[in-house]
Amino acid sequence: MLSSVQNIKMNVINKPIKFGIPVVIATFVVIVSILQIGVFGIKTQQSTVAYSCTITSVTGNVEIFNAESNTREEANDGAKLVDGTKVKTSPDSQALLTFFDGSTLELGADTEIEIESVQYRNEGPNAIVIKQWVGKTWSRVVELVNPNSSYEIITPSASAVVRGTSFLTAVDNDGGTIFQVVDGTVVVSAGGNEVTVTTGREIDVRPGSYPSQPTTTGSLMPGFNSDPSGKGPDSDGPPGRAEDKPPSKGTGQLVSQGDEDGSDNSDDEDSVIWTDFIEFFKCILFQN
Repeated sequence: MLSSVQNIKMNVINKPIKFGIPVVIATFVVIVSILQIGVFGIKTQQSTVAYSCTITSVTGNVEIFNAESNTREEANDGAKLVDGTKVKTSPDSQALLTFFDGSTLELGADTEIEIESVQYRNEGPNAIVIKQWVGKTWSRVVELVNPNSSYEIITPSASAVVRGTSFLTAVDNDGGTIFQVVDGTVVVSAGGNEVTVTTGREIDVRPGSYPSQPTTTGSLMPGFNSDPSGKGPDSDGPPGRAEDKPPSKGTGQLVSQGDEDGSDNSDDEDSVIWTDFIEFFKCILFQN
């Protein structure tokens, strides 16, 4: 884009051509439209998530397996995790994953999950997909404005898709899964069947079986730092509402493609393009 504008400007300077004022104005309108689409449209699509989530509140022995580097290491507070990363907690261990939109996933003891994929788009649906192999997790998912945005947990026996809710997932060693909905609605799928589970209800899915009918939750599964019911003294309560927007500038969670340090140099390039365009327009205008 930048080189194209510069080449046009040089051709006009080196080979003066007389244009009528209407032609000059029409040219101005067309080029402005092209620049708006080419510059701002591309920049909107380029925003992406530099990493999938951040791990914090690490207690006990928590391991991270990075699929990209094929390495296993001990988890530290503030570590950035990417797609394909596996997290495993040992007995009496816990950890908290926080995603770009503020949604969180708390891991209980003896739990293993994998960050399947995290997709963020400036304009369009966002998606978070987690695989849970075994153990207990507590998902607190912010309510997203875009109707096609989703948060999904996949287990060996079922999957649960939500948009804005708080729910618990327990997977036993045989792959059986229990979903308990603390707040909101969860759509559970297994064997080609879907069942909607609402606040205060739970559902049990055995491997190779259809989802059972939801039943009233007697007591919420224990094993988390705060109270999932939202009534305990240490509870964070249900999640809030997100406008499908990225974190504020400076958090480092969003970068432009090619800028891994989180800096955004696209504004400088836009300024150069517009400066060259104005000079080009002057060349045409003052020749008349």
